[in-house]
Amino acid sequence: MNNRVYIASIKSIFPKGYHPDIAVDALYPATEAGEKLNLYAKRVAKSLGFKQRYSVLDANSLPKKKLSTQEYHPLHWGKQILSNLSEKIDPKKIGFVSVSYNISSHTDVLPNLACQLSLDANLELDAIPEEISYYGCAGGLFSLKSAVEYCQESQKAAYVYTFDQCSWIANPIFDKTHRDFKANLITSLLFSDAGVGLLVIPENMKCEFDQPLLEIIDYSTQFQLGTAVDMREGYLVLDDNIKSTLPNIVSTKLIQPILKRENLSIDQIQEWSLHQGGLPILESFADKRNLNISAEKIERSRQMFYEYGNLSAPSAFVVLESFLKEEKTRDSYGIIASFGAGYYLATFLYRWQF
Repeated sequence: MNNRVYIASIKSIFPKGYHPDIAVDALYPATEAGEKLNLYAKRVAKSLGFKQRYSVLDANSLPKKKLSTQEYHPLHWGKQILSNLSEKIDPKKIGFVSVSYNISSHTDVLPNLACQLSLDANLELDAIPEEISYYGCAGGLFSLKSAVEYCQESQKAAYVYTFDQCSWIANPIFDKTHRDFKANLITSLLFSDAGVGLLVIPENMKCEFDQPLLEIIDYSTQFQLGTAVDMREGYLVLDDNIKSTLPNIVSTKLIQPILKRENLSIDQIQEWSLHQGGLPILESFADKRNLNISAEKIERSRQMFYEYGNLSAPSAFVVLESFLKEEKTRDSYGIIASFGAGYYLATFLYRWQF
């Protein structure tokens, strides 16, 4: 690297959270879906294992899609997070913006959201603003890659803004004989909405921060064609074999090669920020055919799933943010890994610096 590059801060944002039963009553109302289906959906929601489902939707307007408040608009989220991240840095020192997402309520798409955000925030960019869409749950890490590469060559900071509003495409199927009924039911309940922002800085700006920083040591992005995550007729479908397919690809083709390059062992990685796509997916990382790590290593990602459900593109960053709130040991290592439709896959290795 020409410059050392650091993640200086992370901030997340969430809409209102609802108990899973309330979410089911909004998506599968007994008056329309039938009482039996409503009760069945509640049992499925409970089995998924998370406490609340976070949604930008106005439940009273369904099936019409409407934001419950304009404060949940992606542009507002992006500006609010940037304002929070800018408490220790002048926004004019930000020279690059990368925005990533899969599902958005934003409809006025020209100029793109990255341009609108940069204009509204009066940023003085010296690199082309980037918008990465439909890279699945790995989209945020592709934005981080662009930010790191910018900061390697620049004296200015970069802003990564990643969000998803998956509830916006909720399209529940009431017909239990439909071929995708079960898959549609799970995805309608599994995903929550959130946004997260990262401030990425080059070496020359490190002195402006008095807290521990995450130094990016190595990273890898890959792509492999696959259809375990796809959309049909406007709704999302997850194949049952996703829990074995993607963790294995990420483990063998990204994480293990990075550790080999950096002469590190699995045991030397203290923090794991894994995309919390679901409990079976997380548990698959502990399998000896994949990372063969202890249940303790994936506990943080599991905790974040219990709290929020599947957050899609922001998910691994939300896990990472939780580590920032704890005391750190100098030179301790962490891994960020995410993966999704396509398949797009990405992994970052970082080290805490003081």
